[in-house]
Amino acid sequence: MSGFSDWITPIAFVVNPQFHQMHCWFTSVLLQLFALLVIGRAACYYWAPAPRPDPAAPWSLLKVLVFTALAIACCKALFVLLQIPSGVFALFVQVSPAAFSTYGGFFALGLYARHRNWFSDAQVPGWKHFGALFGGLVLAGGATASMYFLAGEIVPQPLMVFTGLLSEAFLGLMVMVAGVGLTRRYMNKPSRLNAHLAANSYYVYLIHYPILVVLRLQMLTWDAPTAVKYLIAFAGT
Repeated sequence: MSGFSDWITPIAFVVNPQFHQMHCWFTSVLLQLFALLVIGRAACYYWAPAPRPDPAAPWSLLKVLVFTALAIACCKALFVLLQIPSGVFALFVQVSPAAFSTYGGFFALGLYARHRNWFSDAQVPGWKHFGALFGGLVLAGGATASMYFLAGEIVPQPLMVFTGLLSEAFLGLMVMVAGVGLTRRYMNKPSRLNAHLAANSYYVYLIHYPILVVLRLQMLTWDAPTAVKYLIAFAGT
């Protein structure tokens, strides 16, 4: 809370007295996922069976998306029902098994898409996949709402938790499919600006926050409308 008070401003930087990672929380999660990836790849090299001469036909995009939603919901429901604690270890390693199920599911989906060359082979989830996921969201969400309002006292809690988390997983995949589809349609064309943004997106994400912090601290005692301060900070970042 007082990390900046001695040499920039006498006003507390944040109201949280504990150290926290702010918007860089995802770096520790990525570190954990990549560590698991390294261990998994090493285990496959040592113990996986030899590849078959005729590999099995890959699943359809829809089957992969539905399976991802089911896997995320199953893992997350297990961690939620077991009430496994979460927190930050050693100031940096963020441990949240329930949330890790979602992050890990999308991370694994990205690995699978890269392995199958989805985008290189023009295999990209489209509106029919979005519609199918929306149907899954409606079914899972409707089932959860029906059980909660009509039979909440007799329906097993694990079933209600699972259907609720399944609807959440379907919603997340819908947002991903929509983002991928819109990006492919409107940004998949020669553009120096898009190429530079894509190449530097990670660094832009990390660097913009110190700029934002400095601008916020400089404007703390300035008696100006909030909207004006916001626009200045926004323009700077």
